[in-house]
Amino acid sequence: MEKNIIEISDVEHVAKLSRLEFTSEELERFQKDLSGIVEHFASISEVDTTSVPEVDCEVGIVRGDELAEGLTKEEVIKNAPSHNNSAFIVPRVVE
Repeated sequence: MEKNIIEISDVEHVAKLSRLEFTSEELERFQKDLSGIVEHFASISEVDTTSVPEVDCEVGIVRGDELAEGLTKEEVIKNAPSHNNSAFIVPRVVE
């Protein structure tokens, strides 16, 4: 891998959206890792699939709904980092 497809600014932007903080070394490592992932997926498009037959599958077949036991409110919020016993408390993201 010679060229990074993903720019450092892209990694910084995603980190900001995710509310994550990274050192400059971590940003560079993630840049290289993400660029490698994108290059790998790009290489998949180069595979010759002309001899592969199309898959014929029926569209519109849906399975029936099955009623299942759900979690209680207490079970849902017990692992939340912040809650008021009835709802999640999250940081404001819209300014």
